[in-house]
Amino acid sequence: MEDHEKTALLNKNKTSIEKTKTYIGGNESNGYISVNASTWFQLLLYYNILASIVYFFAEGTLLIYRLQTFIYQNHLVVLLNVFMFILWTVGETFRLYVGYVGNVKEQVPQLAAFLLVVCVLTTPSLLWLTIGQEMENGLPFDRIGGYVQMLFICFEVIFMSINS
Repeated sequence: MEDHEKTALLNKNKTSIEKTKTYIGGNESNGYISVNASTWFQLLLYYNILASIVYFFAEGTLLIYRLQTFIYQNHLVVLLNVFMFILWTVGETFRLYVGYVGNVKEQVPQLAAFLLVVCVLTTPSLLWLTIGQEMENGLPFDRIGGYVQMLFICFEVIFMSINS
């Protein structure tokens, strides 16, 4: 490259960098930065966080009540109930964090981790907590709370997929 071509290229890069810096600083209003974060997905995650906190305390309390009150013929069911509740708690916490941060920062790997956790951890454990306990001393809140959580998961996956 010749010197005048290098100078023109450097001036072009410098100008675009300066425009970006001045816009981000708020001094220039004729440019814009595109943000692709989904507002609906973010709202669903926010309300799911609130619903998950309620579900955690209610289901945890019911799990303790069930273990103290009911007599299980198979002790494997007791271990499975406790294991699935712990698995749901860990998976749900990680899933909501990764989904929230992945949407705000528009990072595809975190949104992919969100989908992976939905498929591997959250959905199987939530299905057990909702439907699997019905044979062994299930309580009404198990179904109601589980269906609400499943609806949140379905809508989150749909709105995340639409905006991606």
